[in-house]
Amino acid sequence: MRRSTSARWCARCRTGSSDWARSRLWNLIQNPLDTTIAGASLIFGGVLERHLGLTICLAHGGGFLPYNLGRLTRGRLVRSETGVAMAGFVEEPFGRLYFDTITHASSALRLLVEEATAEHVLLGTDFPFDMADPRPLETVRQADLSDQARALIVRGNAECLLKIVPAGERGGG
Repeated sequence: MRRSTSARWCARCRTGSSDWARSRLWNLIQNPLDTTIAGASLIFGGVLERHLGLTICLAHGGGFLPYNLGRLTRGRLVRSETGVAMAGFVEEPFGRLYFDTITHASSALRLLVEEATAEHVLLGTDFPFDMADPRPLETVRQADLSDQARALIVRGNAECLLKIVPAGERGGG
């Protein structure tokens, strides 16, 4: 008989363990995980359907949410406890969320833009925290995005969402 070691492994990586706190894994993993849980709760809880005018921007590049869409979609279709199986249930509300660029990797940022579209990604810094992206513009540049996508992420989306009129476009008088 073969024995599984997964239960023992999981018991050792509890978030309350002293190793977790000492290694600051709570900051490296728990913060983006909390963002993931918040985003998934907004989707599965129907919040975005009930409040169509609500604009939410998730920190940490959306946590693991943009990279786990396939699993969430599949779960919605096959797990009855997630509610009625409906095609598009996960993707449609996900498409109304916004995300910052704090992914710490240009490859992750590329995938975020692919999943969320450039129109839903905004430049983030995480300043003044130690996990801030020290060169956020460089991260966006290295993501190999189109000029139009970069312009939206770096400036255009924030101007639109925050209703900022660029100085050169303000009426004088």
